[in-house]
This record gives sequence, structure tokens and C-alpha cells, in this order.
Amino acid sequence: MSELTDWVEQAETASAKGDDKRAALAWAMVTALDPASADAKHNLGNALGRLGRQIEAAQSFLDAIDMDPSRADSRISLGSVLLDLGQTKDALSILDEALELDPASVPAAWNKSLALLRSGDLKQGLRMFETRLLRPQSMQPPVTAPLWDGKPFDGTLCVWAEQGLGDVLHFARYLGLIGERAGQVILLVHPELVSLLQFNFPGIEVAAFKTEVGAERQIPLLSLAGLFGAFGPSPPYLAADPDCDSLWAIRLGGPEFKVGLAW
Repeated sequence: MSELTDWVEQAETASAKGDDKRAALAWAMVTALDPASADAKHNLGNALGRLGRQIEAAQSFLDAIDMDPSRADSRISLGSVLLDLGQTKDALSILDEALELDPASVPAAWNKSLALLRSGDLKQGLRMFETRLLRPQSMQPPVTAPLWDGKPFDGTLCVWAEQGLGDVLHFARYLGLIGERAGQVILLVHPELVSLLQFNFPGIEVAAFKTEVGAERQIPLLSLAGLFGAFGPSPPYLAADPDCDSLWAIRLGGPEFKVGLAW
């Protein structure tokens, strides 16, 4: 076995095990032994990026592109690193190049959506944000039904939360825009949020994940903003249940100084 082959095997094994420090070292040795390898530069960039060494990662991706200008994958990874570095304009430029090379690339479109949203282009950013649903790691709809296109219908619409608690609380503002567009609306969310959202949206049936429901249409909660094109400030839409207020007033009563932490 040649020294180059040995280092490549070590790099691939370390990458497969998630040992990014070892992977970065091994890929660096591969690039030293085979300076013309665009693959090695790309893989080194990925390992460095996972270690948080974004500037070094960016240089590795630039080297890979210089060696092989046809690489869309290195441009996608570079775009992600540039976003991490706060270089939104440059990220958009390099991701546009990636999409020119590979128009069907879901990772390129996904990263571009994040760059657009960060740049303030909410309309275009939210439109491209829908590509998140095509990513392998995306949550699958909890019901078997077509994606809702926003048109009125008489059946049941299932709106489902796909991400964390904070995302649900943020995007719940769009639930009120559904109005009379569906005969019935069911919202599936984290169990911790059921009572809060049921209190604030009494016209919607709120249930916890894994509740079996039937629906003629479904849509992820985060898709409502782009669907309705509603951006900017909204009127207050969440309030605490007075019964809960009373309970917490008892628990938090007393003269002691208190600090609240939100996780």
C-alpha cells in the first residue's frame, strides 16, 4: 500500500467515524502528497468546517474550485462557510454559481434560501426555503395528504410543526391567516405547547405529535409565511391563560429577587 493510499484510507475512516480532527489531519496529508487533488481539498474543507475553522475551510474550497472549476459541491460548501463568516453577499454569489452548474441541487437552493433571508429578501428567501422539505433529514408529513396550496376548501387541513419550540412560537402568528380557507384546521405540535396554542387559537384543534388525525390537505407551519406573503411586524398573538397566571403568581410570590431563564 502506498503512503498516499494509506492516508486516504485513514481520512475516509476518520470521516466515517465523525473524528474530524483526525480527518482534517489525514486529508491535509493527502493534499500534501497529492497537491493536484481537488477531492482532497474539498474533503479537507469539510473537515475543517466541522471543526469551526471556517477561514481555513474557505481556502480549501477555493483551492478545490481553482483545481476543478466545474465543481458545484465545493461552491455549495463554500457558500455555507461564507454564511457562517457573515459574508452574505459573497455567499449568494458563489451559490448562484453552484446553481448554474447544478440547477437541481437541493443543498445549493437550501443554502441560498438562508442567504436570501439573511440579506432581507424575505419573499424570494421564503420561496426557496421550501426546498428544506426535499432534504433527506427533513421531517416527513404526519399525514398522507397533498400539500396545501392556500386555496379555500371544505375539508380538514393539518398544519404541523417541523422544528423547535421557538420556531413554532414564532411562526404561530400565521395561523390566524388561515381563517375560513379550510373547513377545519388541526395543528400538531410539541406536547409542551398544546395548552398555550389551544388557548390562543380556539378555532383550531391543537394536538400533540403522534396524534392520529385525518386530513385532506397538509402543510408545515413554517411554510405559511411564504404561502401568505405576510412579512414584518404583526399584532400580539400569544397571551398566557389567566388560570396559568394565577398558578404562577402563587409559585413566584414573595419578596425574593427572581430571575427567569428561557431555554
